[in-house]
Amino acid sequence: MNVQPNQSVLNQLTPRERQTYFELVRLAAPEEIIHPEYQVPIPKGACIISYRLLEKYLDLTRSTIRRALRRLEDRDLIEVTHLGQIKGTDGLHFRTMVKIKRYEPIPLHPTSSSPAPSLVEGLIQLETHLINQRLKDLQTFLTQNQTRLTNPERAKLDRIITAYQAALKVVNKSEHALSK
Repeated sequence: MNVQPNQSVLNQLTPRERQTYFELVRLAAPEEIIHPEYQVPIPKGACIISYRLLEKYLDLTRSTIRRALRRLEDRDLIEVTHLGQIKGTDGLHFRTMVKIKRYEPIPLHPTSSSPAPSLVEGLIQLETHLINQRLKDLQTFLTQNQTRLTNPERAKLDRIITAYQAALKVVNKSEHALSK
């Protein structure tokens, strides 16, 4: 049984939404526990976090995080429960419990001989795949509609394709920098 979200659902998310989702998966409890600091039960696949801490982890604004969480919830990937103000070692802050739907913990010991990619490497692989797919789609569209496109439309499409090619180079540079 496949418990991970459908790839087509993940493909529809913006990079910031995917970044938020994968960070939440990373933070999720692999089994049901009692939070050691707040003494609140946390179900498997959930975490308790403040928006302030998410801002720090994701390097995104609070409004961007709220939009990402709302969109992930709309896509039925997560369930958000606001817990109100809870005092922790970082002070009294509003905390949120986020539960990953269809959660499957990441195994600590990969079964293959190659190590599992880190969170960032996984995002880079996903972005590379998405950019390559988009480039193929654009080039197919260009080939199929070559005679129907006006010169200005063709020039705009060429600029879009060039932008995707540049994005692919940037992502690949990041991937090489990570492997060093």
